[in-house]
Amino acid sequence: MSESKKQKLSNVDTSDGTDSANSKLKDEFRFSEDPSLEKIREMQAVFCRERNWDQFHTPRNVLLALVGEVGELAEIFQWKGEVDVGLPDFSQEERDHVGQEMSDILIYLVRLADRCRIDLPSAVLQKIEHNAQKYPVNKAYGNNKKYTAYAAEDAGKALPNGDQREIQAVFCRERDWDQFHPPRDVLFDMVGEVGELAEIFRYKGHVEVGLPEFSQEERDHVGQEMSDVLLSLVRLAERCHIDLPTAVLQKFQLNREKYPVHRAYGKINKPTENTAEKDGKTDTTDK
Repeated sequence: MSESKKQKLSNVDTSDGTDSANSKLKDEFRFSEDPSLEKIREMQAVFCRERNWDQFHTPRNVLLALVGEVGELAEIFQWKGEVDVGLPDFSQEERDHVGQEMSDILIYLVRLADRCRIDLPSAVLQKIEHNAQKYPVNKAYGNNKKYTAYAAEDAGKALPNGDQREIQAVFCRERDWDQFHPPRDVLFDMVGEVGELAEIFRYKGHVEVGLPEFSQEERDHVGQEMSDVLLSLVRLAERCHIDLPTAVLQKFQLNREKYPVHRAYGKINKPTENTAEKDGKTDTTDK
């Protein structure tokens, strides 16, 4: 990844030149800074390697697991009707459940990228740059039309610095899209993006780790669709005011208890088939 792109993921600059705007940005919901996507990839890789699960994690199997987790998240919202930003009508238990399901989606998405050898952070930055051209501010402002309704032209502004949440939030704010992004609408977007990702693998049959049979164009397509899923997930977490990085760390701890190494090693059982107990082994995956 180039130094300039690394800076976009590591620096946060929300200044827009006005005190009122700066005050508003200071009050907006934000994620914790850690863990990064790379740290999540590393933690999950170690978690699976300790349990001898790499053998079960072909790209298509991980993709199916991802689809299943998206369905579980959708089920939470199925019975709620329209919900407001921040989920004010959700109990703390329900909010925790939402955070767990979002964490499962992120963990499987990052695991899928790892097994496909797709550099997800780089792919996301490329996707955001592409979206800036598809949705120029002067044409997309306040409009919720498909990109085909706009001329493909440069947005006229450099992308903001920051992490994925910050970049996506500024992108939407510049286009006055917050009005179109209640939680359930963003969830529908994510469901659609996961479907588009699944469609790529539908016609491929068995796929090896690293996608050796994929052309570069096909690999780029996979990276674009993974990026769309990630951007939708991050946007959904933001609109729900779920601190996704913190939720992921909590989910990892829960998974360690559900799948103790000595009982889960070489097995792909559901957690109900394993005794939820600690195995006494010192875990260093998040250190």
